Amino acid sequence: MPVLIPISTFFIGCHGLIALGLSYRVAMERTRTRIWHGASTSEVASQPNYLDHPNAWAEFVEKMIQQSTVTKNIEDGVLQRTIRAHGNFTEYVPLSLIFLIWL
Repeated sequence: MPVLIPISTFFIGCHGLIALGLSYRVAMERTRTRIWHGASTSEVASQPNYLDHPNAWAEFVEKMIQQSTVTKNIEDGVLQRTIRAHGNFTEYVPLSLIFLIWL
């Protein structure tokens, strides 16, 4: 007798993959803009600069990142939008999945 996977399990798995994709987009945008905490350059002013006195490993990683990403000079709001998309997803999807399971 085959065991049927409930439809809610399928949707939970799909939403897990979407969450992974959104997290990746936020991480890549943070790497591109060099804004590690917060969502704008005004919030960067209060952050310590970890590359003032880097060790050899940090220098190597920074060099590789600078070669593989394109930095931007103008803040165009992409980081804020990706953070909000990820935040809205993690805020509303768990409740909707609970309602789906409840149905």
